[in-house]
Amino acid sequence: MGEDYLRTLFSEVSNWGRWGADDQLGTLNLIDTAARLRGVASVRDGRTVSLSRPVTALTPAEADAAATEWGRPASLGLDNHGAGVPSEGFGVTSDSFAVSVHGATQTHLDALCHIFFDGRMYNGRPASEVPASGSTTNDISRIAGGVVTRGVLLDVPALRGGYVRADEPVRLTELEEAERRTGVEIAPGDALLIRLGRDLRWAAEGGQECEDATGETRLQGMHPEVLGWLRERDVGILVSDNGSDVTPPAYGFMLPIHIGTLVFLGCPLIDNADLEGLAAACAEVGRADFLFTVAPIPVPGATGSLVNPLAIV
Repeated sequence: MGEDYLRTLFSEVSNWGRWGADDQLGTLNLIDTAARLRGVASVRDGRTVSLSRPVTALTPAEADAAATEWGRPASLGLDNHGAGVPSEGFGVTSDSFAVSVHGATQTHLDALCHIFFDGRMYNGRPASEVPASGSTTNDISRIAGGVVTRGVLLDVPALRGGYVRADEPVRLTELEEAERRTGVEIAPGDALLIRLGRDLRWAAEGGQECEDATGETRLQGMHPEVLGWLRERDVGILVSDNGSDVTPPAYGFMLPIHIGTLVFLGCPLIDNADLEGLAAACAEVGRADFLFTVAPIPVPGATGSLVNPLAIV
């Protein structure tokens, strides 16, 4: 499993040019009226489940102290507070946030300008189109209309009988078996949500960093071989309760799932979702499909956005 294998795989799954040379939506093009109505039809109970982790708000100094290579918590500033609110008439409090969108701390949506391979992003656009002032293409504002489609949860810990370990990535055969067990065939434009059991692992192994005996950070994820299956199923958007990729890199390139999806498939990612409540709800109602919705803050030029995805079962 090396660079040659991955280069061949990336070429095989590429959607460059599939929707035209000017396309900036990638697999979101697959979410058509039929996909949205399929999602609406999957609502039976009307229960709404948030898939976002709470934002840990700290002061700027606390956020700097808590920062790791996998991201930092949001900095929160209270511009005023309850003690200054008058006892009569109008009163107000206000917050200001500074946040690192990417990393393992926050639930966030990756835009297609977030990751590059050989100096190119989705649809072959060069890295030079992402200056310091913000990306001129493939940025998060392209998804301002949001995503509304059917979601399908593949619960790998339920299949394995335990959380995914960093040294045992999710394999293609497991996704196929997990799909079979749902009784639902993933259709073009569906949101695919893959539970790895991140919270279970953190509880068992000691927190976000999950360091091994050498002090190296090890995060759970999927084997690159699943990329061909994602292309075959024409997944519209991929959601994980971790970052989808195994770290440290074990396959020749850093973050091959991110490269394969964002750069070549043109498939947006949601990292660090909270899928525990959804897994419990799906187990309770005995089904794994639901209406999935998410919308980013449409900041022109931005590479991503904090989001609060919703599942309506």
